[in-house]
Amino acid sequence: MLIRKAFRFRLREQPAQAREYARTAGCCRFVWNKALALQQRYYRLFGKHLGYNKLATRLPRWKRRHTFLTEAPSQALQQTLKDLDTAWVRFFKEPGQVGPPRFKGRDAHAAFRLPQSVELDAGNARVRLAKLGWVRLRLSRDVLGQIKNATVSRHQGQWFVSLQTEYASDVVSRTCTAVGVDVGAVRTASATDGQLLVLEARLAKQAARIRYLQRCLSRKQKGSRRRQRAKSKLAAVHARLARIRNDAVHKLSRSLVDAHAVVCLEDLQVAAMTTAGGSRKARLNSRILAAGWGALRLQTAYKAVWGGGAVVAVDPAYTSQRCNACGHIERANRVSQSIFRCVACGHTAHADENAALNIRERGVKELLRAGSLARAPGDAGAEGQYIVLRPSSHVESADVGRLKKREPTEALRKAA
Repeated sequence: MLIRKAFRFRLREQPAQAREYARTAGCCRFVWNKALALQQRYYRLFGKHLGYNKLATRLPRWKRRHTFLTEAPSQALQQTLKDLDTAWVRFFKEPGQVGPPRFKGRDAHAAFRLPQSVELDAGNARVRLAKLGWVRLRLSRDVLGQIKNATVSRHQGQWFVSLQTEYASDVVSRTCTAVGVDVGAVRTASATDGQLLVLEARLAKQAARIRYLQRCLSRKQKGSRRRQRAKSKLAAVHARLARIRNDAVHKLSRSLVDAHAVVCLEDLQVAAMTTAGGSRKARLNSRILAAGWGALRLQTAYKAVWGGGAVVAVDPAYTSQRCNACGHIERANRVSQSIFRCVACGHTAHADENAALNIRERGVKELLRAGSLARAPGDAGAEGQYIVLRPSSHVESADVGRLKKREPTEALRKAA
């Protein structure tokens, strides 16, 4: 199968090069705003947008009128128009879910993409960008495949390059065990093989720092330099928090995929879960969003498919109330956030571990029914070996009306 993968590295640019990248990103922003203004007028008159081809014919005229645009690579400006066209197409195809494109201010995310003339010199740890020349980078890993495009972006005053490559990989079906993963607000992820991820403790220091900096920011006068410095400090802590969460989720997903051929997750509608409840569960909502449930699901899905495994997202209804030993479902089984005690058979376990076993059992049944999985010869039961017949990722979004997972009242009290 053909795999498209991105490799992101930090650039070691000189001050002159950094100014050149900022100038190029500014030109792309100018073209975006100018084309968007034209499209908005066209949309008000005719109810539709101008396509990429019609906008691209105006680009030479804009260059003659605004000569500074000639300093930027033409490909970067063309890619900006393509991104704008894609944004309008999504707006028309997904009404109510995706809003129309918006103008970009000077403090917007600075980035531009180059689809051609990108050359990597791994021996000297440098990359050549079209019209921008060679620049050194921190080559922390090997780059696989043929480079298809490069995206240069700025984050917290530092420039990065993302090289998207394409290469062929022979995906071999695996014979291995299955694992179920339960996610929650207290224990971020609990797996049936004993792996545990608790992000709240890792992020507590950064969260406290964020609250302090937000109070400092609120006291600064709008438009002042001190407010700008306070915003930069706050953004730096947010970026560090995101890196910590990303690192933890990447390591857990890689560990799950390497150890198991089948990974079973919950099909949770995070957006629906965090919009209900109002101020009563605002703290719980923020903890759910900070846990990175969606990132874990996404990263596990593509890693499993590339490795010849399978991922399935199951209906989360009653996974926290069902006894894995006898199958009895009752709300009283969930004594508290951490204790599960079946009122029918007396089975006792950690609530998250019991839910993970239910998720694994449900996921294996779905894959067997779909024909993506088969039991290995001589093995039976949820603890047995399985053969992945068709590497796949069954993690499509479920209906919004599906029953959603509910955290017990103890979690609500702790989060309040």
